[in-house]
Amino acid sequence: MAPKVKSPQELPDSEAALDEAFYRTFSGPYGETVYALLETVYHDGSSFDADTHMMAYKEGQRSIFLQIKTRIDNYNNRDVRK
Repeated sequence: MAPKVKSPQELPDSEAALDEAFYRTFSGPYGETVYALLETVYHDGSSFDADTHMMAYKEGQRSIFLQIKTRIDNYNNRDVRK
């Protein structure tokens, strides 16, 4: 059974909390494996395609990965140990 999708009211209430949620999701052996796959498929490769619709689709995939990467980078660059 799939987990219940949270309503907007149940989501973390700050950018810092969201950054931490992304960090925690992609840390650990399973998360790091998934992150590495996403990076290889959606970041390291080109999104160029002669078909403009396919290129837009690929760029959308890349954009999602970049959002994940940005959240994790934000968490890692924030001094959370104070």
